[in-house]
Amino acid sequence: MKMNYKNNYVPTYYKNNDILVKIFDLFYIILLGFFLFKRFFEITKWMQTYKWSEILFNKINIIYNSVYEYILLSYTIIKIILYKKKLYKISLFLLLIVIAKISGVASGNNYIFIVFLLMISAMNINYKKILYLSLVINLSILIPTIFAAKYGLLPNTIEVGRNREYLGFIWTTLPVMIYCYTCFSFINLKNGKISMFEYVLINLINIWFFIKTDTRFAFLILLMTSTFFFLLGNKINFLATQKIIPALLLIFPWIASFCVYFFSSIYDENNKILFKVNKLLSNRLEYCNYSIKKYGVKLFGQSITWSGRRIGDEPINYVDSAYLQYLLQYGLFILIILLVICSIIIYQSNNKKNFVLMFSFAFVMVFGITEQQMFWIEYDVLLLLAFSDITNYNKQNKLFIYENIYK
Repeated sequence: MKMNYKNNYVPTYYKNNDILVKIFDLFYIILLGFFLFKRFFEITKWMQTYKWSEILFNKINIIYNSVYEYILLSYTIIKIILYKKKLYKISLFLLLIVIAKISGVASGNNYIFIVFLLMISAMNINYKKILYLSLVINLSILIPTIFAAKYGLLPNTIEVGRNREYLGFIWTTLPVMIYCYTCFSFINLKNGKISMFEYVLINLINIWFFIKTDTRFAFLILLMTSTFFFLLGNKINFLATQKIIPALLLIFPWIASFCVYFFSSIYDENNKILFKVNKLLSNRLEYCNYSIKKYGVKLFGQSITWSGRRIGDEPINYVDSAYLQYLLQYGLFILIILLVICSIIIYQSNNKKNFVLMFSFAFVMVFGITEQQMFWIEYDVLLLLAFSDITNYNKQNKLFIYENIYK
């Protein structure tokens, strides 16, 4: 029996089992929500300031370090088996999980393993549920933390030299990044249609963050993104139908990653052009060049302790580009897989006419050239949408489950 969309006909048996679909979705939201809250809470100064915060974080850590990974892994494998009927597809997803685990062991950082599990287990979850969850958690951490810092309830460290405020976080750029990616989620939830009031409000707050933290690239990328959707929100369908644009976006992450590695590896302070570019990029070429020479590229990654401060006469050992940071820390295999995932997001969003996602993720890919949060899913939840349901039709998900599980 087929589901008839025109008559909104849903088989009685499916209706009786619709609760299973909701349970699957709810369980994912709980798993993702727990992860997002943990990752954001630990970069604030709450637990360094108040005993109750330290106790709360310790309890969260106990759960995370003991059972979270195994629950998430079990959930992911169950979804792969249920949703991927063909053996080669099941094998492919299991291979991705194995590669992520090997990279996690090699790098000494299990974060990449969790990232892959959360991406894969987002399978057939409606993308707006993920975006709403991100929006709620981001704002529930960001707003109270900044207010507490401004009113003396949390330390508001000031960076010497550039006079940048930390706003209750452990590093000055973190609240800006949370805000920036929150706006990306908001724009997608609004289907790219931003009102004059929303545009002005987004950028007034953007200007305030720029004044307080002097985070230039985040300010520019958010200004460009919001302006693009404000001015062209009603015309992006036309832009997307120009075949050259989706084609360029499809290969952009590959070109970006190559350029970041190439120009970082050949950087020489005696080259006047590269020297000027390095200064324009706040010494990013110098720091990236140092890290490339120090660590080199491994297939599955390596253990790296990043440091944002100078130690003696050595340059700062920190890579501020998502593409290069993941290449050095998690390895060539992981970077290639993530670039494929980026291309999948562009292809799927274009194929399913979700052009707002396609263009907003394009801005994220540009952002990843000079900032590392592009592959950190607590910031960039758009990365989770590669395997999710990016249409606006909940019943498409129900039809899939009915025809492949309940029939």
